[in-house]
Parts: sequence; C-alpha cells; structure tokens
Amino acid sequence: MNTAKKIILATALGGSLMLNSCYFNSAGHIFDKASYQASSFTRELKSDKNQVVYTDGSDYYVELTRYRMGKPVVTQYSVFSQDETKDTLQARGKDVFRIPRDFAMYLTGQAKGPDVPSEMTLVKNGEDIKSRCSTLPIVKNAGKYAEVWQHRSSAAPWLYTAGVFDWLCVDLPMTCVENALVIGIGAVMLVYETSSAYGSIERKWDPVKYGDIDTSATRGDGGSSSSSGPNHYEIRGFYHSQGM
Repeated sequence: MNTAKKIILATALGGSLMLNSCYFNSAGHIFDKASYQASSFTRELKSDKNQVVYTDGSDYYVELTRYRMGKPVVTQYSVFSQDETKDTLQARGKDVFRIPRDFAMYLTGQAKGPDVPSEMTLVKNGEDIKSRCSTLPIVKNAGKYAEVWQHRSSAAPWLYTAGVFDWLCVDLPMTCVENALVIGIGAVMLVYETSSAYGSIERKWDPVKYGDIDTSATRGDGGSSSSSGPNHYEIRGFYHSQGM
C-alpha cells in the first residue's frame, strides 16, 4: 500500500471515530428527571365509574396521567450503533388540571357539550386541592384533547447539579476509556490491512520469493528459459525499452 493510500485510510478511520465516537450518558437519566416535555390526554376521562370531577363550588378539576414525550434516554451510544429509536409516551405520574365549567357539566351529564375543553390549566398542589373538593361522577366520555407542556421537577436545581457532577465523574472518564479502546482497535485494523495489502503486492512483483514459479530453468549460452517464466519476459521487455 503506497503512502497516499495509507493516509487516506488513516484519515477515513479518524474521521469515522470523530463522527461516531462512543459516548456514556448516565447523566442523561438525571437531567431527564429534572425536566422533560410532558402531555396529558382527556381520552382517559371515561364513564367507567372510576373517574370523577373535583369541585370546590366555583372551580372544576380533573386528574390525568402525565406522560413523558420523546425518545427514551440511551445510556450507551456506540460507534457501531445507529439511532433508530422512536418517540414514545412514558407514564411519569399524575397531575391535576382546572377545566372550564361547561366541559365539567358535559362530563357529569348536566350538558350536551362540549366534549373537549377549550383549555386546561395545570395546577400546583394537586393533592391539596383534591382534599378540599367534593366529587361528581363522570357519566360521559370525553373527546380527544391533549395538553402539552414542559414538566419541571420541584427538585430540578438539585438534579441538574447532580447531573453535572455525574457527567464529570462518570460519563467523561468512561467516554474517554471507551474511545481509547475504539481507537486502539482501529489502529490494529489499520496495521493489519496495511500489512495484508503489502503482502499481496509483494507476491505480485516478487513471485520467486514465495515459490510461485519454477526457478530450475537453465539460462546463459545455449540455454533457454521456460516460456512460462515471467522474469524472462520482464527482462527482455526492459532491454527492448532501452533500445536493444
């Protein structure tokens, strides 16, 4: 293998490692707990005798599952892996929402509509609100409506701090070790490919060394070389090119 090809192969290997290096991502799980895109769906509000509307006499509330939206957090990104994960919904708890009165009346069978809310407002201290409210059974299924927001944990400041330390103390060292191993394996492969290519070239241009031809043919005055011997033709060709 000539120098140019070695450089090209080494450059390609280095570029591949830079673009697809291993990455350890345990801190991603901590950051994900601190904040993520969330959604809740009114399709959960059904007349199955398990769902209720909460009211304090003036406002109305419902409780819905909070789902995390997006791709799952991956702990290990590999040089050989491809990102084929799809967005998913993961249940992460429940939240309380304030709903319009007309929607509450529909759910409880006191109005013909609407079957979806014009808006829903996420409230804090949902458990405290529920404890102060009376309940009305839901007798009509709600239509399809989704509320999307950025969920932020009450412990987010601590989680972000822990995530930074985890990245510095765990992810960064692990990533360096993994990439060092990948580079080492790549270097071994490069040496192997180089030596293999050199061996095939040497066999092509020096077949005598590898025993590919019969060297017992006679030469000199009155002698003759085997017509199949490649050296015979190469030498004659060389002399011919010099004008002999």
